Amino acid sequence: MRDLVEKAGEAYAFYDSGASIDDMLKIVLNAATKIPKKDIARLRLSLSEMVDFRESCEDLELLHVLDSVPTYPAFRQGARRLANQVKSGRMKDWKYALRAEYDRGTNEDAGNALCTVMNGVYAAQSSHMLFPGEIVGKGDDGKYSRWEDPED
Repeated sequence: MRDLVEKAGEAYAFYDSGASIDDMLKIVLNAATKIPKKDIARLRLSLSEMVDFRESCEDLELLHVLDSVPTYPAFRQGARRLANQVKSGRMKDWKYALRAEYDRGTNEDAGNALCTVMNGVYAAQSSHMLFPGEIVGKGDDGKYSRWEDPED
């Protein structure tokens, strides 16, 4: 028998920013306006601070990714001289978690939508160091991995 319930695709963006949660919500909502109207109706975004996300997350594999995958910040062209002064970090130390659930879509659909939103979030930030951030979703193998732009 065929399953009549279609699953939703999901992906997560984890990132750091000095903005307050209220300001970040405005930034995220503004960035979401770049998503085509036909897609935005199928997308649900949930922004939370990392501490709240970790307390409510029941996905042990995702929590393991947050705790163990090393990350490195990137720098704008004029500030690359600072690159040798930084060390790797962990996603768990970042401030925000943004979950995208794409109704009747794939994890890749959700990751693509998050990429659009995060490009807008990035553009709204004004520091020399590009704020750390990663988009994470489950791949075809059922394991979490970083989202990669297929056009890169």
